[in-house]
Amino acid sequence: MADFKKKGLHVSVESCNIFGDVAIGISFPFQCNTCVLAKLKGLSYCENACFPLHTEETALAYSLFLHVEQSLCGDALATFKSKVGSVKCIAHHNMFGMNFNVKGTVSSVRKALNMVFKMLNPSKLYTLYSSCIKQLGKSPKREVFNYVADSMIKAIKSDLHVQIVGKIKIDNETLGEMIKIVESRFNMDDVTDTKTKPSDHTACDHCEFAELKVTGWRSEIVTDYVKSNLKIPVLQTNDGLLVPIPEQSLKTKLSSINSKINTYVERKYPNNVSDLSKSFAYSSLSNASLCAHDANIAIKELTTKNILDTLKKL
Repeated sequence: MADFKKKGLHVSVESCNIFGDVAIGISFPFQCNTCVLAKLKGLSYCENACFPLHTEETALAYSLFLHVEQSLCGDALATFKSKVGSVKCIAHHNMFGMNFNVKGTVSSVRKALNMVFKMLNPSKLYTLYSSCIKQLGKSPKREVFNYVADSMIKAIKSDLHVQIVGKIKIDNETLGEMIKIVESRFNMDDVTDTKTKPSDHTACDHCEFAELKVTGWRSEIVTDYVKSNLKIPVLQTNDGLLVPIPEQSLKTKLSSINSKINTYVERKYPNNVSDLSKSFAYSSLSNASLCAHDANIAIKELTTKNILDTLKKL
């Protein structure tokens, strides 16, 4: 393990040689609305024309993702330079994150992070933000953009977490030298123009969905458990999970499979597997089911006992 902390930046590396590359997550505290994020991705959690709280924040976060994605793998030349094939984003647990995989060498990781850090400049994203707001059926306002951009800048400066998991050899000294180089690309412009807090929101209607109040790494455990045993899709929200069936139906179905919990955990998360928590973090980062913050916590907390306790509380 290698670890680097400086002001609002935390970079953590967990080596695990069973993989052929490294999964990298970059996240910061920024509350988004996952229903809005799904719409921007071309999906939808609800059919009504909602414009819920944190829509503007979500539009800006998705704009940042598109900006980073274009830089890392938007075309053949970008992919050739970054060695990154795809980038994914996640909004959960009051965090927004972007994840990708790259070759597990110091030079490859440094190059990819250099490119990402250079793109972390929210005040320059108004054009992309405007397109996202229009896609959601509203007219963009520069003053509102300034407000959410300023909020994002403060969030990134206060708590930016980079989690790296996979096959890589690096110590604290080498990591520190690498981050010093990467930090030189980190130059965000402050927002000095007029700012207006977002308003005029309409709530989403998820009354036909059952809700499970579970967050962080535990949300990924529950998601896989429900999908594997009930064959029902699970939708991630900021503070829990939505299941597209009535609440009573979900309670009945979960009760019917309570007896399978021990067998499921023994099969999926056996005690005798080395680096279980690292494997879980790598997989979750690669699939963008967890952000860097929650993957880091999972590495420290995930055990077979904690998994059992989580599922038995459903």
